[in-house]
Amino acid sequence: MNSSQPQHHEEHDVIVVGGRLAGVSAAIHLTKQGRSVLVLEKESILKDVLSTHFMWPRGASYLNRLGILDQVVESAPFFEEVDLAIEDASIRSSVSIEDLRSRFRMLHGDDGGVTGASFSARRHLLDDIVARYAVKCGVDYRYSAKVTDLVREDGRVAGVRWRSHDGKEKSALARVVLGADGRRSRVARLTGARKVDERENCTFACYTYFSSLSLTTPTMHRRGRLGVALCPTSENQTMALVYGPSEWYQGFRRDPEGNFVKALQHVDGKLASAVADGERQAGFFMTNDQSAYIREVAGDGWALVGDAASFTDQCTASGMSHALRDAELIAQTVGLALASHGDISAALAEYRELRHRDAWSYYEFVATQAEMQAASVSEVELYRAVSLNPVYSRRLISVFSGATDPDALFSIESVQEILGGLSTPGADLPKDDTWNRSGNPFVADSADDQERLALTHTTRSFASPAGSRLLERTESFHQWYRARVESETWLYSRTLTAAPRSTTRLVDSCNRVLEGINFASQDYLGLSSHPAVIEAATSAIAEYGVHSAGSAVAVGNTPISRALEQDIAGLLEMEHVTLFPTGWAAAYGPINALVRPGDHVVMDRFAHASLSQAAYGASRNVHRVPHLDTEATRVVLGTLRRKDQRNGILVVTEGLYSMDADSPDLERLQDLCHEYEATLLVDVAHDLGATGPGGQGQIGIQKLLGRVDLVMGSFSKTFASNGGFVATNSAAARSYIEVYGTSHVFSNALSPAQTAAVRAALAIATSDEGGLLRENLLTGSIALRDALAAYELPSLGNAGPIVPVVIGDERVARLTFRGLRPRGVAAGVAEYPIVPAGASRLRLQVMPSHTPAQAKEAAALIADVVAEARAAVNSMDSSSAGRCAE
Repeated sequence: MNSSQPQHHEEHDVIVVGGRLAGVSAAIHLTKQGRSVLVLEKESILKDVLSTHFMWPRGASYLNRLGILDQVVESAPFFEEVDLAIEDASIRSSVSIEDLRSRFRMLHGDDGGVTGASFSARRHLLDDIVARYAVKCGVDYRYSAKVTDLVREDGRVAGVRWRSHDGKEKSALARVVLGADGRRSRVARLTGARKVDERENCTFACYTYFSSLSLTTPTMHRRGRLGVALCPTSENQTMALVYGPSEWYQGFRRDPEGNFVKALQHVDGKLASAVADGERQAGFFMTNDQSAYIREVAGDGWALVGDAASFTDQCTASGMSHALRDAELIAQTVGLALASHGDISAALAEYRELRHRDAWSYYEFVATQAEMQAASVSEVELYRAVSLNPVYSRRLISVFSGATDPDALFSIESVQEILGGLSTPGADLPKDDTWNRSGNPFVADSADDQERLALTHTTRSFASPAGSRLLERTESFHQWYRARVESETWLYSRTLTAAPRSTTRLVDSCNRVLEGINFASQDYLGLSSHPAVIEAATSAIAEYGVHSAGSAVAVGNTPISRALEQDIAGLLEMEHVTLFPTGWAAAYGPINALVRPGDHVVMDRFAHASLSQAAYGASRNVHRVPHLDTEATRVVLGTLRRKDQRNGILVVTEGLYSMDADSPDLERLQDLCHEYEATLLVDVAHDLGATGPGGQGQIGIQKLLGRVDLVMGSFSKTFASNGGFVATNSAAARSYIEVYGTSHVFSNALSPAQTAAVRAALAIATSDEGGLLRENLLTGSIALRDALAAYELPSLGNAGPIVPVVIGDERVARLTFRGLRPRGVAAGVAEYPIVPAGASRLRLQVMPSHTPAQAKEAAALIADVVAEARAAVNSMDSSSAGRCAE
């Protein structure tokens, strides 16, 4: 990167890298404010690009406010309504103009120019209209200008270098450089803008154009895991799109023409017939590259807009609207600061905050839609109820369009309100989840049904059964469960027939035996078999019996319980500790006790299920933030405190995340909680005892002992027992949690044997012996990570007790799980919905007794099995595609 300036250079207020919708719209806004703006577009002509073409009223409103919409009318059809069908629930409605106006007022301060119309335009036409208008407004627009580097002054971005069409190297300076150069943004790369959130699961998409179709309204229809969309567009043609889960792409692409028709017929026979009557005017445009992400969007002297800043899957056709939103946000923050010679850094921070405030909940909504999971019976019931009421229909379209937040329709209160309007909820619904059982339509019917059933669906598919008979409606799940058990792809219900040491013996529910290296047990320091721990538990039974015989608020405690509370308090340098009978209870109890319905819970989107269920059970105001993104947390806290000075805010995180083996910046989170009058809860279940100086975990590593508001943990990972605890420095909070934490009050206390085992394990973990165990654990973890990396199986996070290895496709993960048993490797597998769809992984759990030799042996076996599983899945996809082509 440059540190010196050329002798001759241009100077502008703003340089925009990228000359399509996001960048040029920002340039127009800034030029109208009187700023000097240079736009550098690498292409020599604006060609068509992969696009949904469809612009929701929100995007049309931005173009109207920009002064371009009238020109677009001449080359694109406009619509007042859209048709949306999910299974057999059909909805025709428009976006709520009231919701749209409210959105603009909240984000931009005014609702001038807001329109309720949508349109569809070919991108080369739309981009050309915007670019020509930009030049007319005075934007300095240059084609064939390829940016090669950034100019920096004292570490700040101060301009760009580029190569012009004649090959000459040029440079220009500016107070702000905007990266509007798409998903593979060079500006993002040169600034080092990292992705703060990424979702691998996405859709494949395939579209083409037809003429002679009579369709006049945009139509979208989802059935099972496939979707189709038809939309009149420019040049009197209709764009026809099919899309589905990304793992079906390889099979689809072998015969696009045949499978395009097959997909249309699968989703909607009437639409398929309408398309068959038309004349195809182009080939097929396809992509399977739609993984969503959010990048750091601004830094010292630079900002990103449009797809350079973030990207969402095409399934809701929102990308162009968001590009236009970013353009206007830049103008109202950075543009105004430039005009007033104000603080650019503060303006960039404001842009970052406003953008996040508007984008995050919709990003989560689209990421969920992009998983292309078949609708459950209860979801279909909801959509049917929506279709019967014009108000709810308009609300649904407003959510899909980004005019209003998803909670407007999908919050608990809203769903209850909608379903409450049905005279007979559940009437006429099918008795089973037929659409959930419909698998990949590109798989030939001759495939083995049991194997196919076992490799499709997830537990989410059966989470909302319908029907009046509670027991009978579980049958469809049981069929799937049996298929997975019999095919040896069921990940659970294995029985240990020996102690959980580094080698062990397991038996599954079909009595199939696994003997070999054990990376599946949660015994991070191997203390469950330690003689001192066994002796402590045995002595406690002899003195106090095997049962606590009461709740901790009654007579369930023993002197060992009180001593254990003091031990934990000393380890964490906290004043008060309350014990719980399980780790789940310890996570649930403090949230259940302290959070009231009007309060807010801000939590990492990867937070453990116990924390999530406690949060959603306590309050409707649960705000999920990107994983480990402290800046996003700051934005959410700032927004909540501006709106609500009356209610409490609880921020929830973990010391060590078990699916990614990474940790947050706890000190920054605690500081933010102090700044915004919030309370921090840190779950240390996976790091306390197993990591850090003296076993103090991430709180000790980050030098926060005694400084965290609330600490909760579990004894089941490192301390050789069930149970958990909550620690605080507030005597009042401890008393309140003990009385109002229902999982504490209404559960029997830890048994004397459990309490004694934990106390003995804690003593070992904090001793010199514990230090040696942690050293051995770290050595084994590094050896396993290095061995896996040698086979191109990189692991996530940092070295420690957990080694997560992303596999991706759930089918590959299930076949890997099956293949490891005969190889003698016990491993855990996590799949959706525990982790994001398409991001299934092995979770290997290391103990101090694992040797480097075992690590190398296991890595080689795992690599072989993963390769075999991937080859098997590729073969399935290839053979199904070949049969489709026939």
